[in-house]
Amino acid sequence: MDNLKYAAIPDEKDERDYCFEALGTSQITQQDWEKGYDIEKEMGQKLLPVKNQGFSLSCVGQAFAYYVQVLNKYREVSAKSIYSLIALGEDRGAYLRDGAKSVNNLGALWEDFLSSYNDQGVPTQQYLYDDSWFNEDTKRLMKELKSSEYYTVTNKTMDGYAKAIRDGKGMVAGVVGVNNGTWNSFEPTPPGLTSSNRWYHALYFGRFGVDEKGKYIDCINSWGDRNDGHRGWQRLREDYFAYDGAWVFNPWILIYNKNMNETTKILKDKNSSAVGVWLPAISEDVLKSYALNMGRELPMKDGNVDWENAIEGEFELK
Repeated sequence: MDNLKYAAIPDEKDERDYCFEALGTSQITQQDWEKGYDIEKEMGQKLLPVKNQGFSLSCVGQAFAYYVQVLNKYREVSAKSIYSLIALGEDRGAYLRDGAKSVNNLGALWEDFLSSYNDQGVPTQQYLYDDSWFNEDTKRLMKELKSSEYYTVTNKTMDGYAKAIRDGKGMVAGVVGVNNGTWNSFEPTPPGLTSSNRWYHALYFGRFGVDEKGKYIDCINSWGDRNDGHRGWQRLREDYFAYDGAWVFNPWILIYNKNMNETTKILKDKNSSAVGVWLPAISEDVLKSYALNMGRELPMKDGNVDWENAIEGEFELK
């Protein structure tokens, strides 16, 4: 796995990034770990096929291809259509931000249109890096899988990640690893503080919960099904999120407006005949836009929404 050393390149800080936030409070509330979340249960089917990047450096493209597949009814998405447009060089990986940005600005292609494996069925670096397929015709086709927005997740605690996974139907993030043998198993362990030869890898995160060993967050790899029949899924324990999230980095979520009907609810007031639409906002900026369009003025404090005075009531969705 030494070839992964520069596969997922940590993003440089950019103040222009839109941030995924917990609304209604200044803190991420603790998630219901007993209830947990499982994207496969929510979608009613397994996330297949398991991707295999071979010895290529295409993990950012592979992870976002999984994510776009989830957000577009589970039809397999081409990792090549993402990675080849964001690779930093012939023998380089890519920034995670560039993966999210490419899907948002251009989109992606279905796997059955642009295969992520060459004519011999091998995912070579040379093949995945080649972008000669990209032209005005394919660019138009990519728009079908173009996302509406992308956000960076600023809270790097397990609860912050869990909230992003639940609200974003998963997310893509990077992990830091070493060749300690555990990444061939279901439960890899993080590097030590003094570990050398660390590598950087991108994964799709899609499940969280708690079991007899404690809290966990599950991600699906792009190394084929080689970890005891778990179909590429691997489990990160609390130690992977220690030291202020030192072993995980740059989480991103994608938003497709066409999926908003899945979170929009029609609600009726129990005490009257009033009926209305619940349209959740995924960030403070989006909430401000909603309020402005409805002629509402949000109370502000130190440049941010004054949640103590802004919230007018609470309810629990079914």
